[in-house]
This record gives sequence, C-alpha cells and structure tokens, in this order.
Amino acid sequence: MPKIINDNQIFQAIIDTITEFGYSGATTRQIAETAGISEVTLFRKFTNKTTMVNLAIAAMVKNIDFESATQYSGDIRSDLIRVIDAYQATAVLYSRFFMVILNEMKHNAEADHLMNAPSELLHHIGELIKHYQSERVLRKEHPLHAASGLLGPLIFTAMINSTKTETKIPALDLQFHIDCFLRGRLNED
Repeated sequence: MPKIINDNQIFQAIIDTITEFGYSGATTRQIAETAGISEVTLFRKFTNKTTMVNLAIAAMVKNIDFESATQYSGDIRSDLIRVIDAYQATAVLYSRFFMVILNEMKHNAEADHLMNAPSELLHHIGELIKHYQSERVLRKEHPLHAASGLLGPLIFTAMINSTKTETKIPALDLQFHIDCFLRGRLNED
C-alpha cells in the first residue's frame, strides 16, 4: 500500500529546511529527507523548489485565515485586534523563515516572488483601513503606510526575538498598541 503523503508535513519540512539552510542552500533532497519521503515523490507532487516554497507559504497564509481576520465589522478596535492577533500568531511561528526569505530576495531572483502571498495579506489590511478611511473614521493616508504602522512594531519584535542575541523584546500590549495607532490616525474632523 502506498504511503499517504501529508501536504502540511511536507510544507513544514520546506519551511524548516529553508529556515536552516536558506532558500539557495536548501536542497530538494534535504526537504524530502526532513519530510520523510523520497526526492522522486517530492518532485512528482511538486515540480520544483520554487513551486514547493510558494505552496508552503500559501498554505501558511491559508491556515491563518486572514480573509476572516480582515473582515470589516464596524468596530475598528475589534477589527484591528483581530488583524494583529492573526498576524502575531504567524510572526511568532515563522519570523526566522521570513527573515531568511527577505534576506535572500536581495540576491536571488528566483526567491524574489516568494513574498507575493504575504504581500497580499498586507493589501487585505490596507483594504480594511481604506474602508475606515472612506467612513471618515481614520484620516487619509496611503492605506499601506497605515498597515505598515500597525504591523511594524510586531515585525520588529518578532525579528529581534527570533535571533540568537541576548536582547529580547517583551510582547506588545496589543490594546495599548492599537490605542497608540489610533491616537495618531483617528479622523478628528
């Protein structure tokens, strides 16, 4: 009886292998070994390393259910907390992986498009912010600038805490972070 291949197990092997060896340094043989399957099986299922990594990132994004997290409810604080909760869950789990990918994007054209799915998440957050801007709850600015202001401290904290330095940044008080974010962006007209 053939072995049942669990895609999530393979995707986790892809993430783990790339986190350890980098995109350029990770081989499909290492990925297959980490996943507990043969390299031939890996290639039958996924045609090349770029496809594998893109699918792993897409699965990661899907597991977050960011579409639900970025749905408009009319309560801006609740909506932003939901967005940050979803983002933070991913940032903590996968920050080292994304640091590796971001670093290699500068030097490897093949890795350049690997951030398409995470960029799509940023656009979903931007659309939510744009909705509140159109209702005049938030002041006008480019929605992606506002989204970057919302996520920036989370990204920085996750990046620093994923390194092997002794300096660790305590988790953000999310309510306080949202209050500070809104204090600078609420429309006062």
